[in-house]
Amino acid sequence: MLYFGESETDVPCMSVVKEQCGHSIAVYGQPRKKATALRLIKEACKADYTEKGEIYATVCRIFDKIRVDNDFGQLVLRTDKAIK
Repeated sequence: MLYFGESETDVPCMSVVKEQCGHSIAVYGQPRKKATALRLIKEACKADYTEKGEIYATVCRIFDKIRVDNDFGQLVLRTDKAIK
């Protein structure tokens, strides 16, 4: 799961998403909000939803990580089957 939140009220949801191995991104519109968001969660991006924005790059990195984790999991399964 990928969760986008723009305020501190989203933190409880972000915590649940993280507990379930999901990813959360805090989206901020003002510079002062960035400092607050960075203390609370791992990813914080300016509210720019274009392909050139931070959010696009961050989401692409998260998708790449999910793909690599899945590929590694498949490799482990194949290895386990080969050993048995």
